[in-house]
Amino acid sequence: GGLTAARAAGGGGSGAVASAGAGGPADHEGAAADRASSKARRVRSFCRRRGTPPWGVPDAAVAGALFAAALGVRLWRLGSPPDIVFDEVHFSRFVWSNYWAGRYLFDIHPPLGKLTLLAVAKAVGAVPRLPQTPMNGMAFGAQVYVPLRATSAVFGAGVPPLTYALARELGLGVAASTLPAVAGALDHLVVVESRLILLDAQLLFYIVAALYLAVRLWKARRRTLGRLRLLVGTAAAGAAAVGVKYTAVATPVLIAGVSLLGGPTGAATRLEVWEMGVAGAVAAALYVSLFALHFWLLPGTGDGDGFMLRPFQEALVGGPHYKPGAPRPPFWRSFVWLNGEMYRANARITASHGWQSPWYTWPVSLRGIYYHGGFDAASGDNTQVYLIMNPAVAAGTVVAMAAFLVWAAVWYAPRWRRGVLPPVSRAHHTAKLGALCVCGYALNLLPYVLVTRCTFLYHYIPAAWWAQLLAAVVVDGLPPKPRRAVVGVAAVAIAAAYVYWAPWIYATPLSAAAHARRRWGRWS
Repeated sequence: GGLTAARAAGGGGSGAVASAGAGGPADHEGAAADRASSKARRVRSFCRRRGTPPWGVPDAAVAGALFAAALGVRLWRLGSPPDIVFDEVHFSRFVWSNYWAGRYLFDIHPPLGKLTLLAVAKAVGAVPRLPQTPMNGMAFGAQVYVPLRATSAVFGAGVPPLTYALARELGLGVAASTLPAVAGALDHLVVVESRLILLDAQLLFYIVAALYLAVRLWKARRRTLGRLRLLVGTAAAGAAAVGVKYTAVATPVLIAGVSLLGGPTGAATRLEVWEMGVAGAVAAALYVSLFALHFWLLPGTGDGDGFMLRPFQEALVGGPHYKPGAPRPPFWRSFVWLNGEMYRANARITASHGWQSPWYTWPVSLRGIYYHGGFDAASGDNTQVYLIMNPAVAAGTVVAMAAFLVWAAVWYAPRWRRGVLPPVSRAHHTAKLGALCVCGYALNLLPYVLVTRCTFLYHYIPAAWWAQLLAAVVVDGLPPKPRRAVVGVAAVAIAAAYVYWAPWIYATPLSAAAHARRRWGRWS
């Protein structure tokens, strides 16, 4: 009893030594846990939304306005030109000549993007009217095509509000968060791709959605139903991105890396082993199910027969190797073979293309792509759809990238090595967010650095999005007044460039001299 009382009073005997001295293992562990918890709270505080939009407008309203503006930009003159533009020739054929008719197809990209276009075509009753083998530049004529272009427009319009919401979740202020959203809404590179029957709008939407959900997941309380929903949503969005194009694998790789090692929210970012397992299972199930649907929808012979194994061809109705009653090979065998063949076919693309461009020219949009040309009989002028990056966006992202790398190397890194910065500071947070953006940029650019096949400007879209987010991180580090001034000037420059080169988005008639004035450098 006396010893217990002494310990309670903090004096006498071994109790006094335990309280006043170095302390036992339990005391050390408790103190370390308290310090870690306190540090985690301070780190997470930098990821909280800073500030509020003017006049008490909620963030949801800002995101809604961004969606409406981006959708309007994409829907304007959506039917123009009324012809098959560039790679629309492939996806028009996949939807109407293959999937609709059940003729087997082969494509180097997974099925989700094409299946989405097919679902819209079926929903609106856009029955096939084109020849079985359409040609680039051919008029759509009686073919209902605008709803499929509108599908791309809706996906593309969803990116700017998601970008704004993601930036806010990362702890950026309102002004800085608005910057990449405006860039995404008015960048010709994504606007053009979001107005045609193509896949890149879906690709970018799922990439940004996966990242947005991942950031919320990293900040969510453990062992809660909300965290589980975010876990499933992140995995599904990442699988959907890969299900549109293989190159999106950079996104789940980055998310998995941060989830294992920690990121902007510190150690709290890390997922538990069972959570990683659930995410992997969800992603795998969704990805595999796309190919099950792909095989089911295509029972007949088509132009993709030759890419499959002989037993598979023997089960394709009407094919040269068709054997009535022959069963298809086991699903897993066809699934593994097709995915391998998609990779091998992509590697076999060695032919050059008149509008290809190397990866190192993309940040400044050194060369565009001539998508479509026409003649307006009423005005006697020419029309063009020409793919470029908004020059103001290109210049701003290059400057922001250079500014961050210089700041990190010259100012931040020496102070970090000397340990003169506070353990938790805005500088650390900026450095972590910037490093995340640089990693995302590099991972999305790396495949095109390594491949030998021809590459095109539109392959830069995911990396360009990361560069725009990095610009927001850099701008957010400025004092309030310069920050608002930079965002205002940048937004005006982006909007002015969008308007000036808009005729190349909407195929608006221009004189030869007007077209020539807009051709900068190697924009031929």
